[in-house]
Amino acid sequence: MPEKVPDLFEIMATTRSMRRLKPDPVPAELIRKILEAGVSAPSGGNMQRWRFLVIRDPIVKRTVGSYYKRAWDEMASPRYRAGKPAPGTSPERFTRMLDAAQYLADHIHEAPVWIVPCMEGANPSRTAGSSIYPAVQNMLLAARALGLGATLTTLYPNFEKEVEAALALPADVHSYALLPIGYPMGRFGPVRRVPVADIAYEYRWGQPYRDQ
Repeated sequence: MPEKVPDLFEIMATTRSMRRLKPDPVPAELIRKILEAGVSAPSGGNMQRWRFLVIRDPIVKRTVGSYYKRAWDEMASPRYRAGKPAPGTSPERFTRMLDAAQYLADHIHEAPVWIVPCMEGANPSRTAGSSIYPAVQNMLLAARALGLGATLTTLYPNFEKEVEAALALPADVHSYALLPIGYPMGRFGPVRRVPVADIAYEYRWGQPYRDQ
């Protein structure tokens, strides 16, 4: 455990997607705390159909990682690199983000721990399965509080059947994300987002939100 855990608002303001992770082992007790944070989240009807698969096996990570890299190289990377920078960032920062995403695609199998959030159900839709994402966000915030880097990745469903076979998931369970977790190579710092004044309205669409 870190000697001092930041407060919640500081954690939220500094939870960057950490895509460059050290291969150093992560203590099991920290992973348990992350999982406990996940199951503290709300879910639709409090059904709690989530299941969390913790992956440390290098063979499984290498197999799934190859599909992730293929999805990035063949689909996501060309689309992002042909597009404009994300809102609130500069071309230089956008390029650095893409370089970090490329690093993740090349090295995702080296992250010491993966958590794969899944939903139990014969054939849940992506909308019905959205109950998993509050749990995912809780886990990302918990990782940050514990000094661990993580990111939410969803590229691999381009090869969903192959990946779920490699993960040996039952037929009535589907994965919704992949969280590589490890100690970050870089430092935590403020996230870069568009100002609230540019995206929040009051009373009617387009009328700026004003603090009362």
